[in-house]
Amino acid sequence: MSRVPFEALSRSVSQTVRIVGKVISSDGKTARLELEPGKIVTVCAIAPDHYQSGFVEVICKVKTPTECEELKSVSFDSDFDLELYNNMLKYSSGRYSSLFMVVRA
Repeated sequence: MSRVPFEALSRSVSQTVRIVGKVISSDGKTARLELEPGKIVTVCAIAPDHYQSGFVEVICKVKTPTECEELKSVSFDSDFDLELYNNMLKYSSGRYSSLFMVVRA
């Protein structure tokens, strides 16, 4: 399962992916995450405690380019650097992808 930026969700419908975002709001059933500035995704949550504040990583099934169904999640501290994370995603799938290759023994 891949870590994907917002722009890749449209190519990932029906797939399981990992996303990371800032919690914008949560009502216990759904949460709104900002993956990049102005790029909001709604997550159907199964672990509402992880969406109280700060940032969260979600393993989810993509339903639409802006809606996902949580399979598992983990909360991060409020000092998580989302901009740095998004830059890492761009490097890992672009020009410097060879630096991020997974080697299996």
